[in-house]
Amino acid sequence: MFFLKKMHIHIIPYADILAWCLMPNHFHIMVNIRKTEIRSIEKTRGNTKVIMRFNESQLSESEMKQKYFSKTFNQSIGKMLGSYTRAVNLTQGFSGSLFRKSTKAVCLNNNFETMNTCVSALDMTIITRDIPENQYTFTVFNYIHQNPVSAGLVKHPEDWEFSSFRDIYCNRNGILINKKLIESLRLNDLNL
Repeated sequence: MFFLKKMHIHIIPYADILAWCLMPNHFHIMVNIRKTEIRSIEKTRGNTKVIMRFNESQLSESEMKQKYFSKTFNQSIGKMLGSYTRAVNLTQGFSGSLFRKSTKAVCLNNNFETMNTCVSALDMTIITRDIPENQYTFTVFNYIHQNPVSAGLVKHPEDWEFSSFRDIYCNRNGILINKKLIESLRLNDLNL
């Protein structure tokens, strides 16, 4: 529960969570980054905090990603992992890191070259989505929820308490995921 609270604090300000799953030795989080939500960046100059306010029209998309957003989102993920590690180490009497140095992050809308291997069976490509850009995203969405079943921890995804599956398909009232966005992307069309 503590890790889920950390996700809420450190991810929700920057992105919509579409799927998540906590496993015994790793986790998955699928997010949709909100570019338009960037309104201010705090920088420290000496002992003074400077808040820079801007809107998207003032910066090109690449400038925004390079100078502000990617650093801010990445720093927030780093803070989430670091603060969780400190808390676990303090309560358990451990020291050192809990997570690998490099956390894997993949941009889903740029993975068309890997898409076919994810949705192929019996030497045939199975097209599961009407919109080609959503095919890989849909596959990853299902993979995240299927992970506890694949690992042999449960027989059905709804049996795993530590994922967004119950929030989407079983009427659990979790506050992490953006159900409206999931519905608009048609990711919740059950195909597990």
